[in-house]
Amino acid sequence: HMGVNLHPRKKGVRIGPDLDLDTIGMIDEAVMTRRVLVSQISGRFDPLGLLTPITLPYKLLLQRLSSSTEGWDDELDVQLAEEARTILKQMVEAPDICFPRSVKREGVKDGLELVGFWDGGAPASSGCVCTRYEKELADDVTHQVRLLAGKARVTPTQKKTSKKSTPRTELRGLVVLTRIVTASLGGLSEKPLRITLCGDSECTISAVDSDEGVLQTWFSNRVAEVVEHMQNWARMGIQVDELQHWPGLRNIADIATK
Repeated sequence: HMGVNLHPRKKGVRIGPDLDLDTIGMIDEAVMTRRVLVSQISGRFDPLGLLTPITLPYKLLLQRLSSSTEGWDDELDVQLAEEARTILKQMVEAPDICFPRSVKREGVKDGLELVGFWDGGAPASSGCVCTRYEKELADDVTHQVRLLAGKARVTPTQKKTSKKSTPRTELRGLVVLTRIVTASLGGLSEKPLRITLCGDSECTISAVDSDEGVLQTWFSNRVAEVVEHMQNWARMGIQVDELQHWPGLRNIADIATK
């Protein structure tokens, strides 16, 4: 539930209910400040990153807020305030979203596989990992796949770094993905038999496969982290496939970077 509540607080609790389609007009009447917006956006509880494609626009707005000169309780300029109202209305109008609590349904064979996807773009870099089980009785669908976790990292602004390029954002996506996989392994009830990572960047795959000392420091450090994660998985007895090139139109991580 993507609730929005603009009512004042009393002893830390909102004194009114969440807004709905009948009370959505309250957003147009409210004064948009940095404090109001950060409070609403930060209230989204999504520790597994399952709502990453939905919450990314909120993070991008927070990034723009960080570069604004207004104080916490000063009214935002017209453009930022309009963007804020649009996003809050989208949150109110969004339907409830449900995810299955179990990643392993009945009717599947033992033998967990993890399949991850990464992508990078101008707004953000993202990664997501899915569980994959073979079905006992195969019909048109031979495997069951469930989204396990995801994450998107907003691309740093030019103010923070003087370099922004597609190879960098793609490699950030792969780093995000390997971190997600490593973090997920500790919470799984069974060890996966196989891990496969897929992305649409041949440049990133070539960087990981390149000889040591060829890459610049920024790339070298991140490639080293990716390789270390993959080597650690292999030491656990998991089959770790080489990085796979996956067409961009079929890359589900692409959804969170547009």
